[in-house]
Amino acid sequence: MFDFSCDHNLTDEEKQKVKVYNYIESVKKAEDSILENGENTIELIITNTLHQEITITLGITGGLINNSLEITGGNRITGTIDETDKLKVKKIVKKSEDYYKNSGLTTGATLNLPENNSTILYPENDISGTVYIKSDGRVSFQGLNDTQCLIKRFDHTNVESVKNHHDVCNKPIYKNLIINGYGEYGDNTNFSKFIYDKEKNEFKLSAIKYNYKKTDFQAKIDTKKSYSYHIDMYTETPDVYNYVGFHEYDIDGNYIKAENVMYVNNTLTTLARDLNHGDTVVYFTNLTNWALNEYPYQTGFTFWNYQDSTGYLYPELTYSRNIYLGTYQTSNVNKTNHTITLKEPWKNGKIEAGTKVSQSNSGQTFNYALVSDTQIASTYTTYSKNISGIISNNIAPTGFRFATKTIEPAVMINYYSGEVTGEKYTYFKNVVFEELD
Repeated sequence: MFDFSCDHNLTDEEKQKVKVYNYIESVKKAEDSILENGENTIELIITNTLHQEITITLGITGGLINNSLEITGGNRITGTIDETDKLKVKKIVKKSEDYYKNSGLTTGATLNLPENNSTILYPENDISGTVYIKSDGRVSFQGLNDTQCLIKRFDHTNVESVKNHHDVCNKPIYKNLIINGYGEYGDNTNFSKFIYDKEKNEFKLSAIKYNYKKTDFQAKIDTKKSYSYHIDMYTETPDVYNYVGFHEYDIDGNYIKAENVMYVNNTLTTLARDLNHGDTVVYFTNLTNWALNEYPYQTGFTFWNYQDSTGYLYPELTYSRNIYLGTYQTSNVNKTNHTITLKEPWKNGKIEAGTKVSQSNSGQTFNYALVSDTQIASTYTTYSKNISGIISNNIAPTGFRFATKTIEPAVMINYYSGEVTGEKYTYFKNVVFEELD
């Protein structure tokens, strides 16, 4: 059995901001057990949103699942049925992956267990549920055993076991990239900034002005695939305006802002001279098409020379984190000499001549896929959008920003309306981001 505890100096509220939400378990030398000199490797993914260092204590105890282990001195360790079932589901998934490889499948498949035990060559399986195999061989599982709902999602290696409260096992949890999006955990896991009502299985946020919140965990996506994003919502303040969508992050977990992917059209040029520390004038090869706007986000530079932690250099007009906004006034743009005089001496390091650069631009804070500057209904209503592809130099709600690797649902309640009197809320349930089949 594996367990962990946080720094004992943390408050209960602070401990909620530290989560262990995924683990990968692989057992060598035996399929479901550890033999003498065998190994069991567990990988933990830990999130800490406290903005301070913490101490996490890890512990392991040994025992037999579904049996008891006598230890000299009278101590006794007892296993759990949950863990036994999780191991069985892992075996189901492994057998299903082997079935996919050996059968030559090129399309997806759905198998009901235990009826189709023989198909995956696991006749002794006694777990009820459904195996879903995608055309690329990824496997998920969901089944109800007594009151426990067992779930293995497509892109996760861990198996989850949750109580079937509010019949949550009737929901396709296995497809949802948003952990606890159906309220399957019966608490506010992944929704620590929201209020959870266990009796109604719904989340809510106060409708106070500028209430801006997002979930805790990032969900992995592939911009080559298409997704359905939908949330059921209603509000007690239908006269205010709101934004609901998702944040996007790159391969290094950096939040992708609009200015990281946007630029003023037809302004791509190059530096004519090196730009050095202390310089007050920047020399370009051509500024003919640069717009003379005084917006801070359009009086700056987007240098197309950004490399991520893997060493990948993003092409021009795609993605950059080398953005410098509000660096000049339009009166200091000389389109004849193709120079710009800066507000203050350059202090951002040397940038070599020949580096490609565009006039900076910006837009929406995050992707407002579901609600954009709009009122929300006063009764539960499903808001939905299909998301696919990369939208270049744009932030349209139907696509992803370039370099997106993970997303998080985000909401901005009552953005600029009047102050709300009394305790009023906006409600959410069935928060779903899933790959389209």
